[in-house]
Amino acid sequence: MIGYLASILIFALVGAIAYRATDDLVSANSWVTHTFQVKSSLSELLVSMVNAETGERGFLLTADPRFLEPYQNGERDARRYFQQLRSLTTDNPRQVAFQAELDPMIQQRLNALAQLVENKRQGAKTIDAALLESGKTEMDDMRRLLGEMNAEEDALLEERRAGARQSGNAAKYSILLGGLAATVLTDRKSVV
Repeated sequence: MIGYLASILIFALVGAIAYRATDDLVSANSWVTHTFQVKSSLSELLVSMVNAETGERGFLLTADPRFLEPYQNGERDARRYFQQLRSLTTDNPRQVAFQAELDPMIQQRLNALAQLVENKRQGAKTIDAALLESGKTEMDDMRRLLGEMNAEEDALLEERRAGARQSGNAAKYSILLGGLAATVLTDRKSVV
């Protein structure tokens, strides 16, 4: 009788430990997914800025309004992905600090693009070389900063994956060892 009670107690303990480990695993996997969402937003933000520049350059070279579509889409998407990034990383002080630096970079670059487009619409025959040169510097700085933000997410991703592996292993081992212990106790008491 004591063997069966001990087995039931062990199964209950194993169940509680396995539940906790599984809950930790689900949470860790949720954070891994979150990290991939942040990384995706970073990537899409850069692509959007490049698209805005591509459309702007096409328009400056040709004065063809069709080139304004990628410019306008890139501008709109860049703002959207920045807001998405901001909402995804409110819990990370380092990313919030990076965003404080990134936001004015985005605004400054988009304003410069808009100025170049407007100059061309007004009939400007030449392109402001200083704005073009500063644009390269601004985009290089933005790429550097987005790279740092991405590196931060890579470090978090590794931590979160390790946590998920650890939680998964804890669940497996607790079930395996608890089941083995309960079986040994049950078999031992049934022999007596």
